[in-house]
Amino acid sequence: MPLIEHIMDSDLERLALDQVVPALLDQGFFYVDSFLGDLVGDIVLDQVREMHRSGMLQDGRLAATGRVSRTDIRGDKTAWVSGPESGCEAINFLLTLIDKLVSLCICRLGKSVIRERSKAMVACYPGNGTGYVKHVDNPNGDGRCVTCIYYLNKNWNAT
Repeated sequence: MPLIEHIMDSDLERLALDQVVPALLDQGFFYVDSFLGDLVGDIVLDQVREMHRSGMLQDGRLAATGRVSRTDIRGDKTAWVSGPESGCEAINFLLTLIDKLVSLCICRLGKSVIRERSKAMVACYPGNGTGYVKHVDNPNGDGRCVTCIYYLNKNWNAT
């Protein structure tokens, strides 16, 4: 599936230098709405929905308990993807943009060069009380230093 690469490298560099790096240095986090825009964001959402429908997403697992599934603690469905897997073309496009953005930011944040990215977790919270639970992404200090989240919730409202 060909995607229109509407986010140019110069746009990413401007975003990194003008917004992401200053916010990370000042607050330790940054967020941007509509990073991909509606068209590409909808394609990513459609791919995640298809992954869910096809059974590619499995019960979320707890790393601290030997990767055991505990639906009383985690109600999400997840898959770990690198990007080039079949059916993940738009997800790969998103990951490529995030990789570029992180590369533009990391040296300006006083961090060493990032050698690799772990697989990305694609998650679905199918309702019925499932949701995000506050947690630490890297409790073991294994070298991970950046967490990027792309939410696909259309018309989400906290109330």
